[in-house]
Amino acid sequence: MQVFIAGATGQVGRKAVEKAIDAGHAVTGMIRREEDREDLEAIGAKTYMADVTEPGTLDRAVAGHDAVVFAVGSQGEAVEKVDRDGAINLCDATKRAGIGRFVVLSSMGAGPGGCGSARGLSAGEARGGRVCDEERAGLDDPAAGVVEG
Repeated sequence: MQVFIAGATGQVGRKAVEKAIDAGHAVTGMIRREEDREDLEAIGAKTYMADVTEPGTLDRAVAGHDAVVFAVGSQGEAVEKVDRDGAINLCDATKRAGIGRFVVLSSMGAGPGGCGSARGLSAGEARGGRVCDEERAGLDDPAAGVVEG
């Protein structure tokens, strides 16, 4: 499977790249800085320069992949612009490319108070695919919408 991973240079994203490669998948890791290219390529990933906050960079980035993973995190610095809107931008590019698998890795709601409490969401709203659900993304499998965890 051809897997595109946004956030591939972060702690969780890097683990996702390694696990996908170990499982035999061909991985493209999204980078935002040229200096990140060598590190990912050294472990067997291809790289693509793009930015989830710039929607115009994403269509070509995801083209030709079978699955797209959003493992981006702003570490609380730009939650709406990066963590929320970035996920929506990547989800929309995934839909336009006709890719049927979109996975979100997120720690949102993992702290005190549980799922979505920091954003004032109920557990159902946070789990219900509000960033990218089957209707918005045109996914074949509703369970393939937002993955919490």
